[in-house]
This record gives sequence, structure tokens and C-alpha cells, in this order.
Amino acid sequence: MSTLISEPRLTATKFHNFRCSENMRAVETFFKVIPASNWSLEAYINYVLENTDVVLNFEQVFFNFKESVDQINQIFTVPVSVSNIVVTNLLSPQTLTGKCVIETCHKFFDAKILLKKKIAIKAVIEETVNVSTHTIAYQTYLQQGETSNKRKIEIDEYVDDDEGQITLFDENNEDVLIGNINEDELINENVLPLMDSAEVDNEVNIHTDFIEELTTSFEIYRSKIPISKKAITLGYWGVIDLTKESLYNAKDLDDSLMENISKDFSRKLKWNPKPAPKNLQKYFTNNCNDDLEELKMSTMFPFYRDVIDNNVIKDKWGENVSHSNTDARNENNNPFNKSRIGHKVDMLGTLIRTPIKAEVLFGEVSGGIGPFGFPAASKKKRFLDKVKLGVIMRDSLNILLKNWRHINDNERRKLTIYGWTQHGLDVNIYAMQWYGNKMYLFGMLDKAVIPSSNDNCLLFEELYCVLKELEVKLTKTEEVIKDLNNMNMIGKRRHIAVENSPMLNINRTPQS
Repeated sequence: MSTLISEPRLTATKFHNFRCSENMRAVETFFKVIPASNWSLEAYINYVLENTDVVLNFEQVFFNFKESVDQINQIFTVPVSVSNIVVTNLLSPQTLTGKCVIETCHKFFDAKILLKKKIAIKAVIEETVNVSTHTIAYQTYLQQGETSNKRKIEIDEYVDDDEGQITLFDENNEDVLIGNINEDELINENVLPLMDSAEVDNEVNIHTDFIEELTTSFEIYRSKIPISKKAITLGYWGVIDLTKESLYNAKDLDDSLMENISKDFSRKLKWNPKPAPKNLQKYFTNNCNDDLEELKMSTMFPFYRDVIDNNVIKDKWGENVSHSNTDARNENNNPFNKSRIGHKVDMLGTLIRTPIKAEVLFGEVSGGIGPFGFPAASKKKRFLDKVKLGVIMRDSLNILLKNWRHINDNERRKLTIYGWTQHGLDVNIYAMQWYGNKMYLFGMLDKAVIPSSNDNCLLFEELYCVLKELEVKLTKTEEVIKDLNNMNMIGKRRHIAVENSPMLNINRTPQS
């Protein structure tokens, strides 16, 4: 690695190969294995990151470096020339040059941390989703459900292996579920309409005008969903799919009604990605050729983790069980029975500064990436993953809303959670809110394309803008959760709000 900035180093002396004794206490291993001529904060950062899997922050690393340097300076057996360079390192934070070194190393450290994450993120993008737990219960259920009502098979009664990990959307169920999806009925998803600034500023709450009409229409629509289609139709789960992809044959849902609901939802969300900063715009325009930005930018965009502030949300990648979905599946379970495991998602985002555990971001990767960036998974698989995403987002809203029994429904409707799907190199961003009367609004906010190579570097700018706006919305969700929690506490403890429960859809595996 080239040197970022000039740091005080030991010049050529007979002690340039000096190393601290292995028995020296309170001194980091770096100073015991690396020659004194190579001692620097930059080199120390490199060594630490290459030799530890522990998640550290810059403040911890810099503190350990300073502690070791201070300790070395107090040991009389250290050569004077080495001691002098140590003293210089100790004093450097007090100088303008020293502050510049620390600031530059701090940025370098952050970039290296992101670079380490890139491997894990790349694996999520390139590898096909592989759910480890399997069951044949749902296949049996579908085979018998259409012809006989004498025997109803509830999938939650089955236990697969010792861990009891069984879910409707397990891998072995996918073939049966996908077999019930008619690809000809899958239309292009509608993005929520963008509201101009005047429409957003003059927001009109049309909820009271449309809630009863929507409830009636939606219930009629839901009652007509065939048994074989229920599990793969978001409407069965109480979710109104404003992308309209799953609303095939939804003649009971008037187009003008759906358009007004979509506009109302869009007004509330206020999705409006801002332009990238000027220096980044220049970088993208130059086809990502700016060497100074190369390290930082190449680790920012492969996926969400490198854009969204990790001080806002904790993200986990791979096969992650949704705690919200787990809680939902065990809500009415016999406490003496083994707990059921919730559905798994490829990315799970949890807010870390809220008073209650809040899962507010979920990601699904539909298969891997084939030649030339084409998706390896079918449209049916993508659609099934979208349904699964909607169910998990609904369960997350339910768990959160059940915490607040001393606020009104209008306050509950302020809560928004988010999700995304990736199909090939295409990324779609979704949002969901509880609407009342066991209904949830689910709409696509935006979409972007992950560049397949640096030749498409300008696509990075689109993805950057979309993800930065998502970060803004997640921060807003954090604020809403804090506010609702405080309002609920005040309403309860000051006896100024009557206890009430929201009307939630809690459908599990369809039975009839």
C-alpha cells in the first residue's frame, strides 16, 4: 500500500531493525514483529486489520497505538533513536501535520473496514439463496386441499429435524409454490407516483374518505382468492400490493381508488432522492478513474452496507431469521412446545438507537447472477421472494404496533418500514405502512441497477442516490419509533389515553 501522508519514521540507523521484546507488557504485537523503521499509524492500522477478525472502530485502534507508543517511551532499554521517533509520534497529535495524519488515517481505516465487508456482500450478490431447512408439509396440503375439506393440514404442526425449523417458504416448498404462479399474469411493477414539492407541502389526508370503501373492496377481493393462490398472493396476508403485480383479476379494486391510495401513500413517504455531491458526480462522470476516491468508492456501492450509516442501523447478511416473524409464529403457541423458527431473509436491518428492538429493513436476493449479469432465477422465483418479503414486513409492523396500546391509529400510521429485492442486477426498494382495518400498504419507491463493471460507473450514481435517500428514511423511522414509544408511555402512565389495540392481519399458512 502506498503511503497516505508523511509520518515521522526512523531514518537509516543501526537500530532500524529494532523490535520490542516479546515479553514487553502493554505493547501491541505490531511493535514486537515489525521493524522500527516501519512503525507508523498507517502501518499499524494495516497490521491490525489483516490480523484480527474482531470488529473495531478507529478510536479503539488509535488508543491502543498511543498506549503502546507511550509504554515504549518509558522503557530505558529502547535505543535513543527509536525513543525519539516514539516521542515524535506521541507529540504529533498536537501539531497541524499530526492532526492531518490522524484524520487521513481515520478515513483510510474506514475505507479498509468497508473493503473487508465487500467479500461478504459480494457473496450475497453472486450466490443463489440456499435455505437449509426443508419440509414436504405444504406440498401435501396443496394436493389435498382442493379436493377435500375433511382433513386440514396445518403446516405449523410439522417439525423438521431437532431444531423445529419449518416455514412456509422453505426451499422444498418453493417448487410447489412457484408451480401455482402463472408467469403470464405477472406484470411490470408500478412505482409509486412521485409527488412534486407543492403536492407534498399541501398534503391531504384522504384516509378517512377512502378507508371504508377500500376495506369493503379489499375484503371482496380477498374472498375470491383461490385456495391454491392464497399463499402466493399478498392480499391474503392483508397487504395491498400497490405495485399491482399480484392484483391479477382484482376487478373489485377500482383503478381510481387504487390511484388515490397510491398518491396518499406517496405523499406520506415523501421519497425524493437528492443529487450526489459534486465531487462524487465528477468521479462518476470520469468513469470511476479518480485514484484518491478509488478505495472508498469501490467499497461503497456493491451493496447497502457501504452507504447506510452503521450508527443508525445494524445490518446482518446471509441467512438471517427474522425475529419479528419468529415472534408472530409463536404468539399463540403452547409455551411447553418447542419454539418455531421464523422465515429467513438475506439481509436484516435493526435500528440500534431505539428503546425497543426494531427490525425495519429486509432484503431478499432472488438467486444468483448468470452470464452478462442476467438473473439466474426465474420471474416466478422473484415474485415468490417479493411475497415472502411482504409477509415478513407485515409481521415486523405487527410486532412493533403491539407495543403501543395507548396511542391512536393515526399515530400508528406514521410508522414505515422498508425492504428490497435483488433480481440479477436489478434492485427494487419497497415501503410498507399499516393502513387500518387489517390492511397494509405496500409500494415500490424506486429501483436501480447494480453496475456489472466499472465501464458502467455512472450507474453507481443512481444507486448511491437511492440508498442515501433510504438512509434518510430509516433515520425518520427511528425518530417515529422513539416518538411513538414516548407517546405510549405518557398516555399510559399519565392516564390520558384509553388502552386500545390496532386491527392487525395475523394470517398464517392458509387453511381454507
